[in-house]
Amino acid sequence: MRNNVETAKVIPNDAIIRNSNYNNIFDYSILYGETDYYPKMAFDNLEDRNVSVEINPKINSILLHKVIMGNKGKIETPKATANRIEYSVKVNKKEKIDVPVLAYKRTKVMLNGRNVNYTVSPRGTVMVDGNKGNNKISVTYQPSKLLYVGIIVATITWLGLFVGLIFSGRKSVN
Repeated sequence: MRNNVETAKVIPNDAIIRNSNYNNIFDYSILYGETDYYPKMAFDNLEDRNVSVEINPKINSILLHKVIMGNKGKIETPKATANRIEYSVKVNKKEKIDVPVLAYKRTKVMLNGRNVNYTVSPRGTVMVDGNKGNNKISVTYQPSKLLYVGIIVATITWLGLFVGLIFSGRKSVN
């Protein structure tokens, strides 16, 4: 495997976009800003947000989907669905498995179909106690109940505006 030694380009805050430099905005290595929301512990060098192996190996290992078992890392392809990332990991003995999914406040983890507690690894990712053999690790995020309240309030507001629009239209016809 080729090492990722290309540095991430930093986009200056005061950049002026012109026809001559427009395409440069698409030359950002982390195009959608994924590392912008990583916890501080995920960076080896917080001042230099370069994602190369030499400068920030933790970030690089997360971006490459490296699962760490014991002291060995292996790149695994996750199965990703809406609000769920799943890794299938086979280990020869019972050991800690560090999956490249960031651990946030309402992160939920399932190991082989059962809810389990997890610890936060030194790279800021989810770490579980794996069993000997195949381990199916699913990581989801449980949104705040405030989100659902906000959706209900927004829906009621839109319905109220729609009903108000209908009734205001009838008054102007009469």
